[in-house]
Amino acid sequence: MESDSSGICDPLPAGTAFGIFVHEWLETIDFTDPDWSCLEPLWLRRGLSGPIPEAALRTRLAATLAADLGGFTLQEVPRHATFREHPFLFAVDAIDLDALNALLSRLDPGWRPLPTRDALRGYVTGVIDLIVHHKDRYSIIDYKTNRLARYDAQTLAQAVAHHRYTLQALLYTVAVDRLLARFQPGYDPHRHLGPVHYLFIRGTVAGTSHGIHTFAFPPPLLDEARRILGMAAAAYR
Repeated sequence: MESDSSGICDPLPAGTAFGIFVHEWLETIDFTDPDWSCLEPLWLRRGLSGPIPEAALRTRLAATLAADLGGFTLQEVPRHATFREHPFLFAVDAIDLDALNALLSRLDPGWRPLPTRDALRGYVTGVIDLIVHHKDRYSIIDYKTNRLARYDAQTLAQAVAHHRYTLQALLYTVAVDRLLARFQPGYDPHRHLGPVHYLFIRGTVAGTSHGIHTFAFPPPLLDEARRILGMAAAAYR
């Protein structure tokens, strides 16, 4: 929920409090019938300064709900087909940082290598903003409130590289893949595992994928990632 400063004219505030506000609203509403009346109480509860820019907020949030996520939109997804603020935890043993940097550099030409050190081990934990079950596929959604100069593909790729979101997307996919391997009957990652969509809220456009950066990790790449992370192969392998 980071926000970057720029010279863009944007009536919405920057900062962590605004990011939490947006995440909390999206976490609680019914995408198919959003409750706009809760915007102002939530704004006040989060201690955001000044009067709420409700028209600008509704425009941005409505565009996000109507953005194209590869054949569907959030406004089509019922609550029962969503997993919101989904926590995960998995063990890793002897992470090979050189190999991890090499893998991420292949995925992201702008990847900034992680500092190398002795092999790491321990636990990876986090919270995924949203998992959507749509037509037998589970897609991962992450909301970003970064303020950028533009929201074209090149600028989004630069922001992704700067913040190392490629690693975040990979870890989220490993976590969901692991979850589905345990609980989805007849799990087949080619069929069930969807992409990761980064929704840059300030730049989304209804009916298009503008303002969205998408990652898709094929199963062989996930196998490689698990080996680098020191994880056992998934049961379906």
